[in-house]
Amino acid sequence: MKKKLLVPVFGALALAVSWQVNVFAAPYVRYEVHSLQGRKSIVSMQKAMVKLKALGCDKPVSWYYQSAIHGVPIPGKDGNLETNPLCPSFTSVSKVRSTWAKCGSHNESGPPSDIHFLPWHKLYVAHFEKIIRKYSADPKFALPYWDYEKFPTLPDRFQAGAQGSLYEQARLTSLNRGKPITDNALNTIRQDSNALQDIVDYATYNNQINHGLHDFLHDYIGGTATIYNKVYNRNVSAGLMGNVPSAAFDPIFWVHHTNVDRLWQQWVNDHPGQNITLAELNSVRWPYRFFQNNGAPINYSMAQVLAAIEAPDYVYDNQVNASATSAKAIPQRLEEHTITSIPLNIVATGSGPANSTLNLADEKLLVVDKTANERIILKLDATYTGKPNGRYEVYVNLPEHIATTSPEAKKYYTGAISFFVNDPDGKGMVREFRYDITDELAISQQALNAVHLTVVKTTGLAEGSVIIKNAEVLYLN
Repeated sequence: MKKKLLVPVFGALALAVSWQVNVFAAPYVRYEVHSLQGRKSIVSMQKAMVKLKALGCDKPVSWYYQSAIHGVPIPGKDGNLETNPLCPSFTSVSKVRSTWAKCGSHNESGPPSDIHFLPWHKLYVAHFEKIIRKYSADPKFALPYWDYEKFPTLPDRFQAGAQGSLYEQARLTSLNRGKPITDNALNTIRQDSNALQDIVDYATYNNQINHGLHDFLHDYIGGTATIYNKVYNRNVSAGLMGNVPSAAFDPIFWVHHTNVDRLWQQWVNDHPGQNITLAELNSVRWPYRFFQNNGAPINYSMAQVLAAIEAPDYVYDNQVNASATSAKAIPQRLEEHTITSIPLNIVATGSGPANSTLNLADEKLLVVDKTANERIILKLDATYTGKPNGRYEVYVNLPEHIATTSPEAKKYYTGAISFFVNDPDGKGMVREFRYDITDELAISQQALNAVHLTVVKTTGLAEGSVIIKNAEVLYLN
């Protein structure tokens, strides 16, 4: 595991006078969903969801409206919504609310907004949590999280046997029947978790938790079977969680994202001062528009987003006693320098691994040292053909005699490529994927004059493929 890097702590931000809402006040505790406290929280959540589903779709605090903030099928494009059983008033494009389909990492036009993945979901989930707290009449309610790595069984009140407000048929059947996550899937989850622990910069961490662990669980829970999706009002490939426009309509979405947030918070605790900056938030402006538990709208500036994520009103049960940031002198934040940019045309399909060698002769960086104050980042620009669902794994300097399916390959694994996007027409879109490859280079004792890439498809439809169009190698010091 890499050494932990300490970077500058940013001072508190002064909010504008017009910002009167005390969004994050006294702390609450988020518990693992299988624990005694977590089970109590689920009972409250189940009670509230009955009421929120009964509100229809026009009230901002309702189940439909809140879910649609993340994504919603568009009538005439990807949903059979000339008649809409869940939302009778939403049957045409003109009826799309201005706050719907605004997930911070699913920008379909303009520059990719992926830098907002973690903070946008953090605030989205936090506001929904307050709505549940009110409608459950549980003043201590906090959304639980599902630690699928330690407890691989779907919480019982989400299963088919419960038939309650947290159950959705359009999921992986085995999970709904109480079967655990398969061993192969658990190995993927652990592999991604281990890779995340080694990352020391926010941009790379945010990118890989998004396209790795996060996307994998969405696709796994959604399954691959063609099934009736009540949000689309037609049969679609995969269940609610497996499609961006319907993902947040499945209540399991919320306990999945609290776990993603928990992992991020643990990473922040381990890397004080290295969290997202105001400059990163401003690099691609994105609307943060949510609703209070009384239905009143609330809009965040980028400065207010940063202040809110630095002072949440909750803690996680396994982080309650986390020590405060050390008062020691903190080294300067690492600066990013480009070593080289190389055009590529690597096509990865389901037929087998795709390989390529990047020639990087640089006399200043002939040998990579495994130190805390210099890192090597690999950035790949990729697009896809066919259906975007699926996962591709990236290995660096994997020896030819080691198969990607071998346990020995794990130490050369650097991260994933996936496209959890809403693209029913299969137009394709270019996305950036970042990997910290410092350890992989050190393990292989590779001089930095060549990097061998192996990209292999591990899940998804057989006809889908990704094309890596460019590789950039960055030096952080």
